[in-house]
Amino acid sequence: MKIFCIGMNKTGTTSLKHLFESEGVKVAKQQDFEKMTARFYKKGSIENILRVIDRLNPKIDIFFQDIPFAIPGFWRYLVARYPDAKYVLSVRDSADQYYNSLINFHKRGWQINIFDPEELKKTKYIEQGFSYRFLVEILGCPKNDPYNKDYLTSLYDKHVADVERYFIDKPDKFIKINLSNAEDFDKLNQFVGLNFTNTEFPHRNASKYVD
Repeated sequence: MKIFCIGMNKTGTTSLKHLFESEGVKVAKQQDFEKMTARFYKKGSIENILRVIDRLNPKIDIFFQDIPFAIPGFWRYLVARYPDAKYVLSVRDSADQYYNSLINFHKRGWQINIFDPEELKKTKYIEQGFSYRFLVEILGCPKNDPYNKDYLTSLYDKHVADVERYFIDKPDKFIKINLSNAEDFDKLNQFVGLNFTNTEFPHRNASKYVD
């Protein structure tokens, strides 16, 4: 069974990764897919990423999260290719909370003025300038204001609305969860049917896990 987390980055995706890892579920290697995204996420080349997913063992449970699965719209390629997979939409309490989490995480990680495009272009994650290009070329943020709040919060809200609208009549394939809601843990457990040994989301008792 393939389980795709299609929530945007900073909505608890890393905590979910640790949850599934602790339950013995194979987790697709995040950096491998990020590298593929840096190379292949251009018009007409998304097929390269899907082919890699195709080659993964279909007989075991595999959990996918973060880039490119967190990119708004990418879920449409997944649904067309893997209609029998499970889709998990992780969300925050609000778009503002999502945005603040993203900003604070990147400020801590880069230790620069992230609002300066020229400084952001110098950052080295996956490859130099990837973070800037991801925001501008893939998410569509303004070139001179890659962390534009109005744009990113609107993108977040649209992504959530689009996903919910598509899956409204597919409750067996889709679930929306908020890791700050304790009751959503049991809902997720029932949805994936893996009989978790954990009793709550990892970030609730391990602050080192980032959302």
